[in-house]
Amino acid sequence: MHTSWLTSFLNYTYQTIHRSDFGDLAVDPKNTVNFGVHAKFAKWSFNFTFHYVDKYYEIYDAANPVLGLLSPPQKVDPYTTVDARIAYMPKDNLEFAVASSNLLENTHYESNPIGWIGADKVGRRITAGVSCKF
Repeated sequence: MHTSWLTSFLNYTYQTIHRSDFGDLAVDPKNTVNFGVHAKFAKWSFNFTFHYVDKYYEIYDAANPVLGLLSPPQKVDPYTTVDARIAYMPKDNLEFAVASSNLLENTHYESNPIGWIGADKVGRRITAGVSCKF
């Protein structure tokens, strides 16, 4: 959808991959959904995004191309995140903004939870910023 003050997007992805080396394990999420809205009113703008990722099994940190599987694949639970951003532009070249990633603080792993590389918990992040164009 697109109007002079409002734009949005929606996408859905379904994939199923059969790998002979890991049987029928879902090594990538089968379902993902993304939705977003951007609104602009005079000097104010607002962004809202929603992301859903289905469960899958992490194999990339547990497998080695030479040695093979180093540990069993680890299940990554499904997760949902909501992000939001509000900004004010007092002048065309100056913007003040506050943003939140994972607004609802759905603490989750975006990789396997057993401590391999990339297994950090993802929680809420809030940032504030000022940008100026020269």
